[in-house]
Amino acid sequence: KAAGGLLVQQPSPFTIFRLGGNPSIAPERSYQSSGGIELTLPSGVEAWLTAFYNRQWNIARGVDEIIPTDEGLRRGFFTADGEGRAFGLEAMLRLRLDGFYGWITYTLSRSERWHGDGSADLFAFDQTHVLNVVASYGFDGWRLGARFAFASGRPTRGVVTSRFDADTGGNVAAFGPQDDRLPYSHQLDVRIDREFDIGPIRGSVYLDVLNVYWSELPEGRIYQYDYERSGILRGLPIIPSLGVRGTIR
Repeated sequence: KAAGGLLVQQPSPFTIFRLGGNPSIAPERSYQSSGGIELTLPSGVEAWLTAFYNRQWNIARGVDEIIPTDEGLRRGFFTADGEGRAFGLEAMLRLRLDGFYGWITYTLSRSERWHGDGSADLFAFDQTHVLNVVASYGFDGWRLGARFAFASGRPTRGVVTSRFDADTGGNVAAFGPQDDRLPYSHQLDVRIDREFDIGPIRGSVYLDVLNVYWSELPEGRIYQYDYERSGILRGLPIIPSLGVRGTIR
């Protein structure tokens, strides 16, 4: 299978606000392409392997410049001259049996952005490896399910030096190149469903628990006031939820 297309989307709303934005920013554009194969293997296993390449341009980026308009000169906070690309491979295995289904997906990718001088840098949300494992089994009105997710940490910039700013009364940091990464993240989610029939009502009671073993899930770095020390900004903790779902026949 193969696919390709030219896509257009409006810029993020905050970039085109009249105050603090640039209403004249053009829509973002990208050419997206992919090609791969689908296979049916023995024992009911289905397999996919897909390569993709996406090229983007007209990406809005923050600036601080003066731009001419019909109403005179005004300060511009964004301009749409950013470019980038993303490419990689996606693989998937899926199995369906009596009462059981599950799949494994893996993505190997790289996402880059280009600066005005032609140099390339990793996109802030680039993740080299992403792995997901999902399984679910149903029996006698019960269904048990689980999902395990693993992903590389996002790129981050380290602090090179910091100084005290007497005008603001705080410290200002100078960050180096984006050549470091946050720690990798991993989490396990589980779900238990119990079906029921009460007269004309058919439904289920479920317990859903996200991040069962309270993984750290790093989302960024937080710094001490003088940038001498830093720590990991953690993601969501354990989140259990209990619910009822039903329909009237």
